[in-house]
Amino acid sequence: MWLTHRDGSVQRGEPVADTDAELIELIQTQARRGRSEQRWDPASPELDMQLPSRGSVACHRWVAGRPSVSIRRHNFDIGRLKQLIGYGTISESLWHLLRAMVQARFNVIVAGGTGAGKTTLLRCLINEVPDTERIITVEDSSRSVSTTSPPCTPTGSISKLEKPTSKASASSPCTAWCARVCGCSPTG
Repeated sequence: MWLTHRDGSVQRGEPVADTDAELIELIQTQARRGRSEQRWDPASPELDMQLPSRGSVACHRWVAGRPSVSIRRHNFDIGRLKQLIGYGTISESLWHLLRAMVQARFNVIVAGGTGAGKTTLLRCLINEVPDTERIITVEDSSRSVSTTSPPCTPTGSISKLEKPTSKASASSPCTAWCARVCGCSPTG
């Protein structure tokens, strides 16, 4: 197993399963425990799901020799457009433009390649929306774009995200598999 960190460094990690068959069974078990059961088998060789820890997992099998599993954990410390200036992601003039577009209620489409920062940018844009406005996202898979702290209300095909309140939402129990993969604590 290889771990790629946010800074781009790569290191070898401990395997989460002893065999490919065990890994497949772990993933299939996790897929059955979600809000809606998902299949991962030869008829459905791709799986994209949200983990209770707010990470996402993309799995591929039966189209290559071995299973491929990619787990992504988003950096929830970045939540404001202004922060993106400090990271060199956007300029101050682009910050002004994006804020003005949100305030003027423009429709904004966020698109890009894997790892380009779409979810981070969307989270920052959402946090610029006034608390009195509703937010609707349309996606083909669940992503962590909520403005609330974990766990999020994952978006489905179409969903409404509410601005955060002081009340914490109930969390989904983290499975032992999720704890081994994501490093979170199992709660159920």
